[in-house]
Amino acid sequence: MLEMRNEIERNLRAHVADDDEVLPKTVSKLSCSYTSGEGEDEVSVEGNIYLVGTAHFSKASQCDVREAGDSIQMVIRKVHPHAVMVELCEKRDFLLHFEEEVLLRELQAPDSFKNIKKLFKENGVVFALMMILFKAISGSMARQLGTFPGSEFRVAFQEAAKVDNCLFYLGDRDISITFHRAIAMLNIYQKMKLLICMVKSVNADIKSEVMEEFKDTDVLDKVILDITEYFPLLAEVLIKERDQYLAHQLRSAFVDCCLMQREQDRYEPIKIVGVVGIAHVKGIIATFNNNINIKELKRIPKPKRDWIKIVLKVVLYSLVSYGTYRFMRRYLW
Repeated sequence: MLEMRNEIERNLRAHVADDDEVLPKTVSKLSCSYTSGEGEDEVSVEGNIYLVGTAHFSKASQCDVREAGDSIQMVIRKVHPHAVMVELCEKRDFLLHFEEEVLLRELQAPDSFKNIKKLFKENGVVFALMMILFKAISGSMARQLGTFPGSEFRVAFQEAAKVDNCLFYLGDRDISITFHRAIAMLNIYQKMKLLICMVKSVNADIKSEVMEEFKDTDVLDKVILDITEYFPLLAEVLIKERDQYLAHQLRSAFVDCCLMQREQDRYEPIKIVGVVGIAHVKGIIATFNNNINIKELKRIPKPKRDWIKIVLKVVLYSLVSYGTYRFMRRYLW
């Protein structure tokens, strides 16, 4: 079975195809094919991957579901896919199972001291602060825009459940791996600068003209793009690597569907719908046929010494020592 999968992956190819049917402007179509086996056992199967680009925070991204334009519902109902993949990882799959009002409350609610302490203990100071600030920025955006990121993924999840035998995949890389890899690329000065930028972004007001831009792009990816202007190194981890990872996961989903058909001794064109942030679409298409090293993309670099933690400890111990010295000098000496 593993040899069969590897053979399919080696022969999997795709290109952007012209569609005879009218698709929403946010949908890109990849025409795929694979060949496996040799001689009389050789089998060729074709299929299509429909990439739906969405703006995670934009209400238009969900309102258009009911229109002939950007409609996740319409695409899934029209295509009747064998599988649907969304740009979420397992740690964010809760977005699929709760109503938006509940998610908004949870996003804006402060974390418990116990959870914060655990986050710092298990991941280090920089990672913990980044995660806390990332949540705060998302909450601020959600409050100002009046909607929660990821609503389009719930639409895709609900629609996929209505299609007989439709597989559902979480295609994004674990958010912890992404942040760990990003942190590993920065020196102590860059880490401090990044944290300061994120702190400034927490309560930043979103201007009306910027809100209009959110209708045509993924808000979180836009924030990431803004950050990468100051930290070009992070573009590789936060954007390009995730493009590759999503492309690999789409290929894997295609392979899974092919293997299932082979087991059932039936062959029909494979159809997959991928729902991703619109900023990832070009990168996915550009890297789809590349030889992607998935093990490297999932590797967490060995942690360097947490200099921020060391500095904080030195400052704390210095203050305690100085306070003790002043107390003893005043009352005991």
